Amino acid sequence: HLESAYDAFRMYCKRTDYRGELVDTKALRRLIHENHRAGGYVVAPSERVCFAGKSLRRCALVIDVAKVPFISAEDFPHVEEASRGWRGQGYGFAEEGAS
Repeated sequence: HLESAYDAFRMYCKRTDYRGELVDTKALRRLIHENHRAGGYVVAPSERVCFAGKSLRRCALVIDVAKVPFISAEDFPHVEEASRGWRGQGYGFAEEGAS
């Protein structure tokens, strides 16, 4: 979920005293769509997924972490799908490399 991820990223930048450029969410969405059109690591710019069964459905950014050299699935905290019952349009969080 872009807004949630962006808020967490901003908190991280503040905590680590990040000095680089921070784009706003409008510019970030534009960059996401550009990456998707170019066949980059963005699999879907806005995919309806279920994060905790059907009780928490959101439109989420789906990326292929295998195509991103500076991150991996291990960089994101997660619980095994079987124990939480997570399902999202066929995208497995850790197993298929999308998040």
